[in-house]
Amino acid sequence: MHRLTSYSLALAAIILFVLSPQTDATFFFTAIILSVLVAAASFLLNWSTFDSILAIIVTGSVILGFAGWSLAFALFFFFASSSILTSMNNPKFAGSASNMKSSARRDGFQIWSNGFWAVLLVLLWVMVDSEAFLIAAFASLAVATADTWATEIGIRKAKSTVDILSRKEVEPGIDGGVSRRGFVAALAGSVLIALFTIGVDFSSSSFFIILTVSAAGFAGAVVDSLLGSIYLSKQMKIPFFGTSLVKAANGKNNLVNWLATGSGALLALIIHTIF
Repeated sequence: MHRLTSYSLALAAIILFVLSPQTDATFFFTAIILSVLVAAASFLLNWSTFDSILAIIVTGSVILGFAGWSLAFALFFFFASSSILTSMNNPKFAGSASNMKSSARRDGFQIWSNGFWAVLLVLLWVMVDSEAFLIAAFASLAVATADTWATEIGIRKAKSTVDILSRKEVEPGIDGGVSRRGFVAALAGSVLIALFTIGVDFSSSSFFIILTVSAAGFAGAVVDSLLGSIYLSKQMKIPFFGTSLVKAANGKNNLVNWLATGSGALLALIIHTIF
């Protein structure tokens, strides 16, 4: 499924590239080359699996090639910081509940669960030339960063982790679990991604856009925890994601991440449209 997503979005990007004469061909091909290098480096650094390389190349090429450096730096910041935090935590928390939710290497499904909406929104921005879609793309990355930071930082010396709905104390890293440290990390991650919007010449005020992306990113992370509490913690198996408990949990977590990043992007679109 993640390969089909990669091929479909790559085809859409090629069609838009051909139909958009304003796109700088030299810059676009440079974006492809840089994305290939990043994909290779992430694999060699044990940040991603071999089957995620195509997803990384497509994601990086579309975002840098069409949207430019600011969104590309935001994407790289999310990917690098999240991978480093996950790598730091993995040896310490091997076998714990947190290990069900994250692994040092991200596969193709994980790449698209966090990056799908950003790529799609950039393509929509190219098609209709509305800055709302580009702002929403930043918001989707803010959600991905906020959620990952909340998990990876929240499980480190977490004194009190509770289920976001039941408020019962749970093991740090468990799906649906939240902590004060995790909330602070989520807010910090979303704000840092929002700051990358300063490099884009939007018609709206920079302060308003930073506030929008930060709020949408943090809200999306909360949605992720809510969905985690409702669905993931029940350890129910779902079709197409394997029969083992770990595979089923990973599959559901990818779906939850996809929904959460989408919800943050949608919230940013709504805020920008209303205000």
